[in-house]
Amino acid sequence: MIFPACSAFGIDIGSGPRLLFVTLPNVFNQMPAGILWGTLFFLFLAFASMSTIMGISENVIAFSMDEWGWKRKKASIISGAAIFILSIPCCLGFGPLSWYQPFGEGTSILDLEDFIFANNRCTYTGAFLQL
Repeated sequence: MIFPACSAFGIDIGSGPRLLFVTLPNVFNQMPAGILWGTLFFLFLAFASMSTIMGISENVIAFSMDEWGWKRKKASIISGAAIFILSIPCCLGFGPLSWYQPFGEGTSILDLEDFIFANNRCTYTGAFLQL
């Protein structure tokens, strides 16, 4: 849906992550009933992201329960607090910590976290699981 709409309205599809929150609102502004379609799109996007977060959190909670024998309530509270605390640098990386650019000009803490977890940690975990 996104790429044809961008082509139809002359929006650059190579915008990367900005496509969702910068470019698409412009697309919706140019559409008939765009406020309705934009509201529905971002509402459904919020539902999709929440269901993904719940699925990812369940893995962390299940690991805590299996590894340390915690009850679900304790695992949920401690895991939720840890995830919240560990996400603070990423959130502040676009504001007060934006001066820190780990890979050079134009990068942020999110790029560092993506490199650590997506490029390194997930690769090793996948290789380990194949053994």
